[in-house]
Amino acid sequence: MGFVLSGADAPTKPSPFGKLLDDPLMSEGTLALWDPRHHLCAFTGVPIQSQVIGNAAKNQAAIVLGLDASLLDFTASVTVTGTTEIKIERSGKGGLHTILSQVNETVSNNKCVFNGPSALRDYLFNLVPSGAVGICIWQRVTRSAIAAGPSASTTHLVSSSSGNVFLWAAPGGSLNGASPLGTFSANSAEGARFNTIGINAWSGTKPGSSNSTGLQIGGSPGGVTGNANNNKKSSNILYRVQIEDLTKSKRSNSGFGGTVTEEYNAFQAAMYAQFQKEFAAGGAFYGDTFTDPATFP
Repeated sequence: MGFVLSGADAPTKPSPFGKLLDDPLMSEGTLALWDPRHHLCAFTGVPIQSQVIGNAAKNQAAIVLGLDASLLDFTASVTVTGTTEIKIERSGKGGLHTILSQVNETVSNNKCVFNGPSALRDYLFNLVPSGAVGICIWQRVTRSAIAAGPSASTTHLVSSSSGNVFLWAAPGGSLNGASPLGTFSANSAEGARFNTIGINAWSGTKPGSSNSTGLQIGGSPGGVTGNANNNKKSSNILYRVQIEDLTKSKRSNSGFGGTVTEEYNAFQAAMYAQFQKEFAAGGAFYGDTFTDPATFP
């Protein structure tokens, strides 16, 4: 099925190489994008359970997947136990800040994450290992996990309950994956964290079906860390997540495209250049304000 762009959904900014897309950092292979500033995924306040969270790349993803764009948004998964275990807020610059208590947590599934649509999950499942995917995350760790705390991911792509991992982002801010095409991390002067990774392999044996897998982005561990990890988790602000099919992105070689390694390198360079601008003086996320997790012990 196709789609028609009109009104507020019409792209107004060209991407590199003169391609008219819904965000200047997108490519022809962009499948998912959340950024609080974007009109296609903006929302007021904090998410509630089952709230639809816009995917700013859904129009481009619809072309790649051959589906209607309305099927390619995210859905919020939010669990709040009491008033002292988890605090969810928007930072002064719009980031999604999830503070998890390191004193009062009594259950393991407190969380605020966005679950991806099954169609996108299935596409990514089938893409690897024959193809490759790139992911970029902008976040800030506002309180580190306690030593020996959980390794459960804040963001993961097609990570099954059997432990076979396609890609995951640890609460401390690092990206991990099997045999990466490349990976890069850096901090801004104020402590925001930039991460990219390119993946074209599974860790362990690929599951036989995507039914037991999930696609999640978020600012907190996904609520599957087990009670032994209560009161040990990190707190984080999520600013941007972008996911790309590197076989379709066409960023390298002046927009004509190249190998998946060339595409990953071009993706990383474009994302990092913009991150540096947004978190430097005068940038959209510079000087952000948020609740100090120390006040929510």
